[in-house]
Amino acid sequence: MFSLPLNPGHFQSPPLSTHEIDLYKAMAKQSVDNVIKKSTLVGGPVKWSLKSREGDLRLYKADNFRSTHERDILCGVMEVIGTLDEVMRLYRCETTADTKEYVRRFGRAYVDAVHLYTVMPRQPDRPNDSIHIKWGLVKGPVDGLIARRDVCILESNMELRLHGRRAWVRAFTSVQLQCVPDMRDALNAIRALQFDMGHVFVESDRPGYIVMTNLADMNPGGILTDWAAAQAIKTWCRQLMDIDGFLREDRLSATPFLRPDQLCPSDLRSRCHLCTKQFGLLRKKTQCVKCGEVLCRRCIKEWQVRWNGIPVIATCCYPCSLRNPASFKVVKGPPAPEQRERLLYELATPTWGADVSLVGSSPRSSTDNQPIDDDVVASWNIGNDASLHHYLLPSTLPLTMRARQSKNQTGQSTNSRTP
Repeated sequence: MFSLPLNPGHFQSPPLSTHEIDLYKAMAKQSVDNVIKKSTLVGGPVKWSLKSREGDLRLYKADNFRSTHERDILCGVMEVIGTLDEVMRLYRCETTADTKEYVRRFGRAYVDAVHLYTVMPRQPDRPNDSIHIKWGLVKGPVDGLIARRDVCILESNMELRLHGRRAWVRAFTSVQLQCVPDMRDALNAIRALQFDMGHVFVESDRPGYIVMTNLADMNPGGILTDWAAAQAIKTWCRQLMDIDGFLREDRLSATPFLRPDQLCPSDLRSRCHLCTKQFGLLRKKTQCVKCGEVLCRRCIKEWQVRWNGIPVIATCCYPCSLRNPASFKVVKGPPAPEQRERLLYELATPTWGADVSLVGSSPRSSTDNQPIDDDVVASWNIGNDASLHHYLLPSTLPLTMRARQSKNQTGQSTNSRTP
């Protein structure tokens, strides 16, 4: 039995021949085409019917299409605030280190992964197109009770236009490599197969939104009940809800944070700045380290972000997680080491949500099911309100965030997501 995570050089992968590279490039193009066709909800080869709704996520089931493995095919669709560039940065994994960081964030489905080959690297004229071969270890539907699955896949990333709109597709199809043997004995993992499945991201007709589609067409392998197989496929489709949260965390990481003395004093607020409900014994006060305002715990959340390259947990309100990072000032040129921390603070000013327009959309995360009155936030059009209290007193106090540490499987301290 091998210990996890596997070393980057665990699989001894020999160089690919020119013929193999051409073959994989052709497979990648066909896989992308198939994912686009199968994920088309109306007018495509698959007739889809709505199966369920989970918040903003809609799950569809194929009625007239069965893959060769005789399992159901599911498709998840979700529209979120964001840009295509944000999504492409989130999924950029070109080395084993990048791939393992991806596994750390997308812990809902994955246990470990190794980058095996770069069949086609990104090019200056096509910076968002690439083809890779990877191995991954996937959690079972009931991890710990049902054996895990491993996959060896050809991953194809391509930017294109769909129906006149900019789009980006991530397609996966299983491949067989001699350097990736069966891992049943080594990891107690059963080899699963993926059949031209993946993600389709398209710019929405609503400015500032993207439509995300997650197509699941796989054979989990081994002996699974219909319930367990369905749960495995649903888990894959539910990754869309994670993407919304990760995009928000990346936005928060890309913008400055406030000093403790810049936060609005709690005793100056008797109502939540977002839902306007009065504070009390059951509605506690919390401050947002982005805008500085005081909110109740239903209108604010702890996000896993990076501050000055350090993984930390920051308490930020939902509107700030949607704020465009381009609205913040940028210092040209790298600062001197002694200026770095000072500049990180000086760039942050408590002008709460000055560039965010939330008309017609709730700012809450798709992964948060707490009730909130969307009529309140849907009518917001936040501007520069001179009546808001801002506090810019000089101070050298540390940021009101805390580093996150946990123990990995070997017992060493490492940064990781909190459960």
